[in-house]
Amino acid sequence: MRPLPKQGRPFFLAQSLFLGIMLLQASCISLGQQDRIAPATYIFEVALPLESRVPDPAATAVLLVSMPRAVAGYDTARMAYMRQSGKIEYYRDHRWADRPGSMLHPLLVKALEESGAYRAVVMAPTAATTDLRLETEVLRLRQVFAGDGSSQLQLALRLQLIVADRVVATKIFAKSLATESADPQGGVAATNKALNQLLPEIARFGAASLHDSSLHP
Repeated sequence: MRPLPKQGRPFFLAQSLFLGIMLLQASCISLGQQDRIAPATYIFEVALPLESRVPDPAATAVLLVSMPRAVAGYDTARMAYMRQSGKIEYYRDHRWADRPGSMLHPLLVKALEESGAYRAVVMAPTAATTDLRLETEVLRLRQVFAGDGSSQLQLALRLQLIVADRVVATKIFAKSLATESADPQGGVAATNKALNQLLPEIARFGAASLHDSSLHP
């Protein structure tokens, strides 16, 4: 192979350097794609129907279930945990499939339908005429770790039943359950267990509150 003329050497060196940089970048991107793992996503799993009942023939009220809200720190699909009081952290590779309020919404509707206390239960937004409205707020949904390596799931919801912009009933539903394992999967399992316990209580609350309100015949 004949040596390059002196005037061609700078161009050849620059071209070789450019190709080397491109190959290095391509290998870094490839390795980065291999290392980047899609986060595991989880949903709320509840055994529905909860308490199937025959609808009350005298039921006339139509209930609107608003989209649940969440306090700061929990209005996100990221899964929250705490290792020290007052500091919320989030799992990097584990998350909910949607915000907790969005996943809770249809479960509330189903649970209240099964109570048999209402002529109909509808999900907001809707153009239907309704008699009363249920507002829900997620106060806590977190996995709390203790110093001994164990953890517990803390879930708390505030519910308000509203008639003509007047609050006729309000109640906080809360559960704290030990997790079977101190990891994200343990937190998810405990969350589903807590929901299976709370939703029947919420259905009974809705029926009792309606009975005590002026809408009940």
